Amino acid sequence: MTAEIAILNKSAVALAADSAVTLQTPGGHKIYNTVNKLFTLSKYRPVGIMVYGNSEFMGIPWESIIKEHRRQLGTAERGTLKEYTDEFVSWLEQEKALFPESLQNEVVTGTARNYFAQVRDDINAKVTEILKTSGSIAADQLVSVVEEIVASHEQFWQSKARLSFFPQDYEQRFLERQRAPLEQVLKEVFEKLSLPKVAVDRLIGLLPLVFSRDHFQEGASGIVVAGFGGQEVFPSVFSLVVDALAEGSLKWKILETAQIGISNAAIIPFAQREMVDTFLTGVDPQYKKIILESVSRLLQQMSDEIFKRIPDALLPKKSEQTAALSAGIPGLVDSLDQLLNAHSQKRHIAPIMNAVGALPKDELAAMAESLVNLTSFKRRVSIESETVGGEIDVAVISKGDGFIWIKRKHYFDAGKNPHFMVNYYR
Repeated sequence: MTAEIAILNKSAVALAADSAVTLQTPGGHKIYNTVNKLFTLSKYRPVGIMVYGNSEFMGIPWESIIKEHRRQLGTAERGTLKEYTDEFVSWLEQEKALFPESLQNEVVTGTARNYFAQVRDDINAKVTEILKTSGSIAADQLVSVVEEIVASHEQFWQSKARLSFFPQDYEQRFLERQRAPLEQVLKEVFEKLSLPKVAVDRLIGLLPLVFSRDHFQEGASGIVVAGFGGQEVFPSVFSLVVDALAEGSLKWKILETAQIGISNAAIIPFAQREMVDTFLTGVDPQYKKIILESVSRLLQQMSDEIFKRIPDALLPKKSEQTAALSAGIPGLVDSLDQLLNAHSQKRHIAPIMNAVGALPKDELAAMAESLVNLTSFKRRVSIESETVGGEIDVAVISKGDGFIWIKRKHYFDAGKNPHFMVNYYR
């Protein structure tokens, strides 16, 4: 995991990112605190990029991908930050040297293997449940279990919206080209369970939906592009999620945007954001959730207890009255939530945003670093894994000065490598 933040006002955008990366291993996990997550998207223009979530895309480190795109971009300027963002996404989709068809096919089979294993585990769990209660399972029961699990997965993926930029014939083309390798993977995963042909066809038919529907796996990467286009006076930020490239189409979508206008500012945390949300709103979001759930539960208990004490003779339509009162409880809880939100907006969010709107560039950088450090400190003093930590890279991007590093770590001694800076702009 990681903690990153973008803070914007009319003059600049400050970016900060920690250096921790968590590697999952069969024996647990290992955390390194030396990873770069903040980069210039262009060496010559005021545009930066941050990465969180999966540090690789299609098995290639994001650092290598970003620097290759930066090399190809060269000195070119785009009018808006959205153009920089769209061009980066389009380049990912069309870059054949880094992401050849053979690599895309490997990703398809790897994803299929993991997904079919998940379906198999769901079937096994249901069968185990039946065996615990009945002691045995008949062949027709097993068929019914397979049917039930496959149907539930179909319902899940079909309920997700189709990403609009995928070609209309994507699913058909995907199955025509990938059916044979997918059948082989399915056979390997379900080696001890012979599936009916109709179940095989339905499971294979789900794979193009995995790549084209609006649901992103845990292994997806977050991308944050921030800065100024050539025609823009104020900064903006685009946050994306990028999942996989298969059959020539990239699965991605924009999660969040922030575009500064005449009189506004923005603080946008990414990945592990609970401490930033607490700072902004004045209350831990999880604590607030527990309060609202507790109030709802207590109101229901009080309602039940009151009606229990009223004799039926005095309240002939007791069940109807009880149901009506229970139905009104969610509205009362929503009203409480709105009151708490209004208080947070007035006492915490608005004053902070007013101050951020007037901060000079160095204070924007200091604030960004402090908020990331706050998350890191919380992890360090708690019993949770220190998934946020290491040195914090900080940069400020402004229209006139461009991309300015405030803090930047190197894996080498810069004094012993003067050629690095000489070659940087070559």
